[in-house]
Amino acid sequence: MSILRRVGWLGTMAAACVLLLCASAQAQVLDQVPENAQVVIKLKNLQALNTKLIALFQRFGLAQMQVVEPGLADPLAWLMEPTGIKDGLDKSGDLAFVAFDAEDLIKPHARVIRPGEPPPPEPLVLILLPITDYHALLGNFTGNRKDGDLDVIDLKYGQETFVADWGKYAVLSPNKEAIKKGTSLKLSSALRKEMDAKDVSIFVNVQAVGATVLPKIQQHKPEILEKIAAAMQAPPQRQRGDGPGGAGGGHAGPGRRRTLPQ
Repeated sequence: MSILRRVGWLGTMAAACVLLLCASAQAQVLDQVPENAQVVIKLKNLQALNTKLIALFQRFGLAQMQVVEPGLADPLAWLMEPTGIKDGLDKSGDLAFVAFDAEDLIKPHARVIRPGEPPPPEPLVLILLPITDYHALLGNFTGNRKDGDLDVIDLKYGQETFVADWGKYAVLSPNKEAIKKGTSLKLSSALRKEMDAKDVSIFVNVQAVGATVLPKIQQHKPEILEKIAAAMQAPPQRQRGDGPGGAGGGHAGPGRRRTLPQ
């Protein structure tokens, strides 16, 4: 999705991070996060956050740089446009991006698939999208179909996406195995209060992530160390202006006086 694609279904989230219902509704998005989530990125009140970002970009003159990045004038519209989502979105609600395997956020997903080779499984991630009307949300798309209890839509940029109605939230994922409602993620009252207060907050289940990621790091440790050593031994890149006639030294160009060290 481009909430899921630009945020890539995983490029995710870095763009999502640059982006109030009432106080009780703010907490509801965390109530919907399954307990086996390893990483949660929560955006509080999409419209309020968008307004703050627009004001910030205008203050630094970035909103006028449309040629460089059109999204700076209206980040929320830029984020939603490639998905095709317009109707049914609750812009005053909170959004959450959830990853069930932290490795999905760091491993490359784009690769060449050889003839006869099955495509790799879609990442176990989902978006909890605040909505005003689930059927209005589905109405943004054509060719919708059913897969058991789930709806299946094709986002504007082509990603097949599974969708479920969880009340005030629509759950969207490229992998239907990620959409399973069960026990909610347990957070301490202090952490929950802090996440409800922040415009953007990130939760990482360190113990679960460590159990998943550390064995992978150990498995590829020689390769990682080799790449680090190669990077450290590589000659420094020449700075712009260095070399003959450049500002960084070398031969003095025509008409240019070279200053000798004192």
